[in-house]
Amino acid sequence: MLEVAKWFGAPGSLRLLGVVIAVTVLLWLIRPRWRRGLIVSSLAVAALYLVLALPPVANAIERSLPATAQVTPVTIDRLVIFDGDNRRGRARVGIALIKERQPTEIWVIGMGWLVEALSDAGIPRTLIHHWVAPTTSDQVRDLKEIMSRSPEQKTIVIVSRLQAPRTAALLRAANLSVTLIASPADQEPPANGIRHFLPTYLALRISRDAIYEHAALWYYRKKGWIQ
Repeated sequence: MLEVAKWFGAPGSLRLLGVVIAVTVLLWLIRPRWRRGLIVSSLAVAALYLVLALPPVANAIERSLPATAQVTPVTIDRLVIFDGDNRRGRARVGIALIKERQPTEIWVIGMGWLVEALSDAGIPRTLIHHWVAPTTSDQVRDLKEIMSRSPEQKTIVIVSRLQAPRTAALLRAANLSVTLIASPADQEPPANGIRHFLPTYLALRISRDAIYEHAALWYYRKKGWIQ
């Protein structure tokens, strides 16, 4: 169920919008009697996407996610970056910490883009360990196995600030003692001026990801994976 929802995306997703448009066009052609209703529904979808693209709305949806504490330890033995939304923001934080704190272990859990980003920033690829994991639950399970090899090492995990609440809940459920660092978005919507009140694609992305995280938190609680 969650994988299907992930593929379509939450409201605000361009892929979901494309599916809605395709279905609407198909029904317009094969069900002429429905055209008035299709016009109304299309206007409603357009209005929804317009509202979700407003920076104040995106910020409000994000703020409604559970808060997570922000602490960066002085010493970092093992640095782990979870793949997911806003990869560039995760990469920027990871690169800065690696160069500043020089951890003895560097891990990327997810797809390979983050490995390339670290390598392009001058971090030797031979120092980067990479495990593929398709979901956040898989990432936490992999992290548990990694930490079991040397549990005494101080570990930090980097995720986006949108994914941080769900990751924190999974880490608590797995009894993993790590420091979670929430990275910023790839690009932030306008924070002031008239542009703050105008729709932008950046705000639409924040709305989309925050709505998805709300849905994922609900699903994880329903499954009993988190409290």
